[in-house]
Amino acid sequence: MGSQWPGMGAQLMRIPIFAAAIERVGELGCAYADGCLNTEEMILAACSRGRVSLDTKFIRGAMAAVGLGYKNCSQLCPPEIDVACHNGPESCTISGPADKLTEFIAKLTADGVFAKEVPCSNIAYHSRYIAAAVRDPKPRSDRWLSTSVPEEKWNEPGAKLCSADYLTNNLLSPVLFEETSRLVPSNAVLVEIAPHGLLQAILKRSLPEYCKNIALTKRGHVDNAVFLLDAIGQLVFLAFRKLWSVRRNCKLIYLRAPVQYLITILYIEGFTPRIQALYPIVEFPVSTGTPHLSHHVEWMHSEYWSVISYVNTSVKQSSCCDFLINLHDDEHSYLKGNVVRGKMLYPFSAALVAAWDTLAMTLGERKKNVSVQFRDVHLYSQPIMHNQRQLKLSVSLHRGNGQFHILDEFSKVASGFISTFDPEISNEASNQSNQQLKIRSEEVYQHLSSRGYGYRHEFKSIYSVNENMTEAELLWTENWNILIDSMLQLNVLKHSHSEIAQPSQIRELSINVEKHYKSFDELTDGTRVIKAKVDPLLDNTSCGGIVLRNIKFRNMVIGTPDKIALELAVASTPDNVVVNEKTKENNILFNKSMERNSLVLKVRRVGELNTLHWEELAYKSDAGLKIKVQYAGVNVADIKKAAGVIPFADDENYFGMDFSGGERVMGLVKNGAISTIVTAQPDMMWPVPAHWSLEDAATVPLAYAQAFYCLKIKNKLHRNSKVLIHGGAGALGQAAISIALAMGCQVFTTVADQSKKRLLKKLFPQLRAHMGTAVDTSLLQGREEYVYGMSYMTKSRSFMAVDFNSLFDSKCSEDMKILRTLVSEGIAGGYVRPLSRVTYGADDAPRAFRLLAASRHRGRVLLRLSEAQPQAQSRYFTVVSIDKNIGARACLSRLDDHVPATALSLPDLKKLNEEHHLMIDDSTWNQLAVDVIERALSCNHPILTVKPQLLQQSSLLQQLVHIGDELDLKDSYLSIVPGMEGHHERFRSMCASLKLPAVVLQPGLDFLNETPKELALRYSKVLLKKLGVKDSFYLLGYECGVTVALELAAILEEHGKDVLISSSKTGTVFCIGDGPEDIKAQVEEQLADFLTEEALQAGIIAHMFGLMSVEDTELIKSVIKSSSSWEQRVEACLSALLGRVSHSAQYVRAVLEAAYARINTARTYHSLPHKLQSKIVLMRTKSSFTLSNDVTLQHFSEQPVDVHELATPLAYATKDLRCASIINRYLPDDLLKTYENCNLCIPYAVDN
Repeated sequence: MGSQWPGMGAQLMRIPIFAAAIERVGELGCAYADGCLNTEEMILAACSRGRVSLDTKFIRGAMAAVGLGYKNCSQLCPPEIDVACHNGPESCTISGPADKLTEFIAKLTADGVFAKEVPCSNIAYHSRYIAAAVRDPKPRSDRWLSTSVPEEKWNEPGAKLCSADYLTNNLLSPVLFEETSRLVPSNAVLVEIAPHGLLQAILKRSLPEYCKNIALTKRGHVDNAVFLLDAIGQLVFLAFRKLWSVRRNCKLIYLRAPVQYLITILYIEGFTPRIQALYPIVEFPVSTGTPHLSHHVEWMHSEYWSVISYVNTSVKQSSCCDFLINLHDDEHSYLKGNVVRGKMLYPFSAALVAAWDTLAMTLGERKKNVSVQFRDVHLYSQPIMHNQRQLKLSVSLHRGNGQFHILDEFSKVASGFISTFDPEISNEASNQSNQQLKIRSEEVYQHLSSRGYGYRHEFKSIYSVNENMTEAELLWTENWNILIDSMLQLNVLKHSHSEIAQPSQIRELSINVEKHYKSFDELTDGTRVIKAKVDPLLDNTSCGGIVLRNIKFRNMVIGTPDKIALELAVASTPDNVVVNEKTKENNILFNKSMERNSLVLKVRRVGELNTLHWEELAYKSDAGLKIKVQYAGVNVADIKKAAGVIPFADDENYFGMDFSGGERVMGLVKNGAISTIVTAQPDMMWPVPAHWSLEDAATVPLAYAQAFYCLKIKNKLHRNSKVLIHGGAGALGQAAISIALAMGCQVFTTVADQSKKRLLKKLFPQLRAHMGTAVDTSLLQGREEYVYGMSYMTKSRSFMAVDFNSLFDSKCSEDMKILRTLVSEGIAGGYVRPLSRVTYGADDAPRAFRLLAASRHRGRVLLRLSEAQPQAQSRYFTVVSIDKNIGARACLSRLDDHVPATALSLPDLKKLNEEHHLMIDDSTWNQLAVDVIERALSCNHPILTVKPQLLQQSSLLQQLVHIGDELDLKDSYLSIVPGMEGHHERFRSMCASLKLPAVVLQPGLDFLNETPKELALRYSKVLLKKLGVKDSFYLLGYECGVTVALELAAILEEHGKDVLISSSKTGTVFCIGDGPEDIKAQVEEQLADFLTEEALQAGIIAHMFGLMSVEDTELIKSVIKSSSSWEQRVEACLSALLGRVSHSAQYVRAVLEAAYARINTARTYHSLPHKLQSKIVLMRTKSSFTLSNDVTLQHFSEQPVDVHELATPLAYATKDLRCASIINRYLPDDLLKTYENCNLCIPYAVDN
């Protein structure tokens, strides 16, 4: 019917399976694929149909395609013409006598209706003008959508069987394609099997939007074999995209004729074509003329490597900018003066100035040179700054309406709107002073200090103020951050709150730059001040060209105790008395009234899992049953509480929700299950089955209760539903899978790695058939960090947030009873069963928490409390004083009587502030005192004193700012030579704080036997080719890379002499660690424990095995013990790592070989000093190994070597923020100016 054409199958005859295929027509293909016809019956049916067309004497017929639907066309057709095919709402095919059809086509064409005759071999198919061979008819399945019988007649006997009558009816009756196409699922894939994709246009108009249509051949195509293979490839792609379901969502629908055998393959194999079936079987050996396949082989990119990219700073449009604040940088060091409650806080004023700078860079203007107006500014939280941790501030700006958001890495800082404005029409406020400014700066900041503000240095910027705190003189040092902050300080002085008042909202902030620079006055001593005024009537504050309007504050009530509260707080714990310096030794209070019968797990410092400890707690006589806990479970919420991600409810520092113990019971509590004694409600307890152990039972309550709560109480899941469970290997995932399978549901799940997949297949074999198929309903775990794309919220999918803790509210008592029944029924039915678990002893609680936090567990993580009682942090009789002699005699006497006691002397706060130049207020000191007293109570020594020391904070890795696309030859770069590990990752945080771009020269794994000099030569070729020759260069060597950096500097200097002739080429070489000989000595010292080469090789293998697999190295040590050579040890390591790591064997081998080769090079290479003209800067680490007091690097330079001492060991030196600050100090002014004027905004494309 119009799709046939000469030679339509000739090109496909190259495919052997096509050449042997059976020719089938129409619904005969469906009958064969549905199993209703076997091969013999198929041949007979096709033969009979063909003979009917040849032997029957039909009238001369014709067929035509008409651009009308069945209803409209049937009303216009002459009596002699039938509608043969109902193609769609706007298309049909008519059939009848040739002469009548020709006349009707002419009439339709004249009326403007599309009508075109289609070839049909002069036979009027599917009409009354034509009027079949199955011996054993079989029933048709529901996958077969009939196009010859109306849907309302499908249940009639004649339509249920694939019989001769049915096939005859198919030949005679109209094709009901339009009616049947409405039954095709919305996500189906339709394959048109015909010599030409004649129905593609009709399919697109008739079927739902999400249906996919694929034709297997095309008339006139250059090579239909290629077209066919491409179509099969599309089918495979759609199958992997899960747009259709195997044997469920797909229906066998009649489309058209040949190549139907290929679609049969797809049905049988679940839409996974056996492509090899299309090709002839290859017999080996092949002939010499066989084409090669090598040019088809490409790299398998299964391993990903980070590369550095650079921004083109000429791009001016932007929407986001990152600011890195390093307190060791000269430009940011003044921020140390913004101290509140003993903490260095990033001021809100600096955050707003960052938004101002971002707008200026977006507009292509100089920073702080554009007059701006802030509107509706909301201030949320001030980030805490640390000496050893840089602050990363992200400012995003919407170019349309000027809305901005300022975030640090952990929280929201500020938001609002910013725009430029015309200074000529701005509102101006008068700053004329009417009163004398009698109160000086010292008095102002003494008052602020009593309220908890510890401002220092530049932040003491209020020069003088009047008695009403309405007029003032503010210092002007060209620092906008400090000036705006001093305006906020002025408003704090007027605020009635007696402690910390933090600004929360500013309705408007206007900055008129031109006016401001004309507003300051210079005093006789050279100090520049600007007059400021607070207008309580208009609620604004003005200073020069700055106007603040409608500032709102939030009162920060800090619950830190004073001296009396300190005494009461410590005395409230069992068997503790704190005596201050005024207390008589003969008047000691001893509290013995508290009953110590429970141990609970607590965290001393939130965020540090190592501070998890057991404490004695007086048992509370709450309503419920008192249970002695044998096993308790650790859950995800416990991890987040301990890490400080979510706060403890009602200041209760407790962990755990489910337990087992007592007289063989298991149960749930709202919190505090990780304790030796717990009080539980009967409605949340279950008896432990006889065949379960108490350890088995402890894995059940929380996981299954949460799963039932989500599936049955909140979601009302029905039987035979489809459920997707994210993270199926976890405890909640395993419980939900077990329940859903018991309800007859079709379960789909996701896992993080192959090992978890293997675990689930072992636990639930039914999942094997459901891996990786589409879903209807989704169940999500309660994970805040999980991103559930809104694009999935379509069709029959649903989403619901569930708060399991609400179950313990009194109003949810009915849900609690229902849940208890569901779990009981599940235990009886066998689908509530113990989960996989990892069990730790009570004293290993920190290990259990770390395991769960790293997601390295399978199922539950339990704590065993059934053995010896955990060691509690004992509470003793304690005397606290600033005089070490007070209470000492009493404590020693009690110690002789074997009664615990501790005397603790604290330093004098005033003296401490003076000696260390600190500004610690009383409230902050009380907080510190409580912490040190808490730690003193767990110490066994009777006499203790506190010695203050400034601790270094651990640094966090900062994400390197990804900028740009390529190296700019106009720029100067810092070339970094890594140490023995040869990788760039160590330098991320340091590079983020540098004021010039940096490149890390990674040695790679291909040149294992290179000497440092040869490696330097290879590096020099790369640098000279990529960066060209500059007047100066900047190199940095780390650890063993110092040797290479010095060799590289000598090569570059020599190259500069050749190029510049009359002048020399010099640079700056930064060395982290020490000189080459000192580094070599340090390596030898660290390897001294390996007495033989075999021991060193074994040590390297064990170390690398531990790094790659994070498993116990004892396994690999036992494996390689029998190996006699390095090659055998490498092979043994490869075998042991097989299946444990995702890296390829070739890559692992290369890494092991490189590690051994680099260690040998560091041990054996002797560096010959070259007298460099370049400057050498040594950053010596805390653990540097020096052969003498001399700086050995001086032998390598004609200039004096500058030495800077770092406070961190070599392994953490690049995380020391001093490194980047030291490097920045040695940069020339032109580079610093270029950085200052650099547009750091992240560019984006703007559509016109």
